[in-house]
Amino acid sequence: MSAVCYVTVMEELPTKQKGWVRVDDYDSLNDGDILVMASPEHGVTASLDTLHSKLNPVESTFSSDKKTITSLGEGSIEFVLGLEDKGMTLEAQTGEYLVCTHQGKVKLDASSKANKYWDIHSNIDTEVGTGSIDDGAVIENNVESLGYIMFNITLGYFSTYVDNSISKYMALPFLYRLQELN
Repeated sequence: MSAVCYVTVMEELPTKQKGWVRVDDYDSLNDGDILVMASPEHGVTASLDTLHSKLNPVESTFSSDKKTITSLGEGSIEFVLGLEDKGMTLEAQTGEYLVCTHQGKVKLDASSKANKYWDIHSNIDTEVGTGSIDDGAVIENNVESLGYIMFNITLGYFSTYVDNSISKYMALPFLYRLQELN
């Protein structure tokens, strides 16, 4: 006596690819999003120099239209976005948060102080009509006593302290989110 066995071959579904896509709509940011900070024009993403409390550039590769990162540089900081009552938090893989210090620097800190909360938005002024999505993101800290930090790649790092008593924010070049590619 012999048995007959039938095998049905199913088509294998393609695996969905994930990649780093530029965030242009900051209202679309969600709790748990994984983000990196970048300057596509200079081909770098941000890493952290913990000794000097500053963001340093790491070479990364971008698509020709700068909308995706095709190869993320080793040492780039991946942040998990958190949404809380007091604002957004940017938590690194180490469990520490990106915070702004009273010296106007940025660093990672496990502290739960108010300086870990940020507001992320574009620099477009809808009333005046100035600014552009192509100018990148603004990450604003809610602590009024802090200076503001601006991107300055010519000095080889992402944060430069500038004393300004009116506005307190960090203008970083771009955010890229890890998401499924079409």
